[in-house]
Amino acid sequence: MRVRFTYQHCSVTCLFFDGLHDDLVKVIKSIEDPAADIDWSNPLAFLILVMQDVGRSSEFIRRTMDDKIVTIESTTNSASWMKDFATSHRLPTTQIQQTEAPLKTMTTLHLCENVMTFLGRATDAEHNAWLQVRRLVSKEQCDWLFSDARAGSRLKAHMAAIAEFEVAYNQSKKLQIRDLEQRAKVQINLVNNMMTHQEASQTNLIAIVALVFAPASLTAGIFSAGLFEIGTSSWVVYVASTLSITLAALGAGMVFLPQQARIQRASKAVFAKLKLVGRRGRLKDMTSGDNV
Repeated sequence: MRVRFTYQHCSVTCLFFDGLHDDLVKVIKSIEDPAADIDWSNPLAFLILVMQDVGRSSEFIRRTMDDKIVTIESTTNSASWMKDFATSHRLPTTQIQQTEAPLKTMTTLHLCENVMTFLGRATDAEHNAWLQVRRLVSKEQCDWLFSDARAGSRLKAHMAAIAEFEVAYNQSKKLQIRDLEQRAKVQINLVNNMMTHQEASQTNLIAIVALVFAPASLTAGIFSAGLFEIGTSSWVVYVASTLSITLAALGAGMVFLPQQARIQRASKAVFAKLKLVGRRGRLKDMTSGDNV
């Protein structure tokens, strides 16, 4: 929207870029709203109302993006520690978790980051516009907009208060938008790292399975190439025995992995007992030597 002031007739002209019917109806309804405490014969008052509507639109977008980022933070457990930290002032103890649809989450986060970039620029423009309005209200050249002494002074004070509030509010909104940008970047890095870790774990699992079955695969490849003249039954038996050994090794490894922690604790207990026995033996030798 463009707003053009006319000094002679004290009027305002609104030029819509699209000229949509919804936009026109919205402005007309705002003008005809009896609850609006604005003198519509004053073009500066109309400009203030339009800028307030623009500010409400940007705030609605900011809240929407905030809700999306909070939802993702709750899903990854990267924001639940804030309650514990506020009560106990300790570092977080909850573990982060992967989202059900990482690619969809990354898409949402990138869209939020892009929207926050444009919204930050729009908020900067709003802040500069409110600074201009505050200067216009305080300028003596604009006193012709407030011709009535009593009503004009009251309207001027009302506009000055609105402009002062909006300047401070837009400054706070700019900080909130920057905070949302940083939170979106943190979540992007977090989800990306979890996806990389999951892919690395899957690659390691595939490598382990391939390594376990490597002897049988290598043997089968050698004998199937025809390098050695042996009977079919002999190499089939050899490959079958190799496969059974491979499967036995794989089964033993799968049984050993869950028991690994228990075996480590048992071995530590055995070593501790051996150290204790050796220490007692040395003490016994030392006491026997002193008695001699």
